[in-house]
Amino acid sequence: MKTMKRSGVSNIIAELLLIAMTVAIGTLVYSFASTAFSSFGSGFTGLVSSSGDTLSEHIVVEQVYLFTNSTGGDIYVRNVGPNTATIMQIFVANVTAATGVPLCSSTTPPPCASVQWPADFPTAPITIKPDSFVQIKVVYTPDSGSAYAFTLVTALGNEVTAYEKA
Repeated sequence: MKTMKRSGVSNIIAELLLIAMTVAIGTLVYSFASTAFSSFGSGFTGLVSSSGDTLSEHIVVEQVYLFTNSTGGDIYVRNVGPNTATIMQIFVANVTAATGVPLCSSTTPPPCASVQWPADFPTAPITIKPDSFVQIKVVYTPDSGSAYAFTLVTALGNEVTAYEKA
């Protein structure tokens, strides 16, 4: 009988091939993951930074006065945040009658509420420096006994709502 000699891959070469394949597959997975998640990381970073800016802008409505015997009232707004706040819009709503009252502009006919101070608002925004306040005069004839909601919207999208009964 003849004995056959088997030849095959040695143990050392087999281990080297397994290590090389593992490194190649690991490199592909890392490349895919870093490419796929890079946009997620930048989106998350932008989300966190814009949220931080939003939190750093903080205004409060200290008082709202509505004068029922005359037209209008006053809104006192204070910036208690560390950064300058910018009020872009003000909305007035009659909560009792469930009707909105738009601010007067060149395209909004009466009845509407107008802001007297500063004189160029709503075409120019109101800026409030940190630790200071501003008085906003609203010209509108409120209904006696009705409740009103005054919503101020800042440049970063924060909204502050104050309620007052006429």
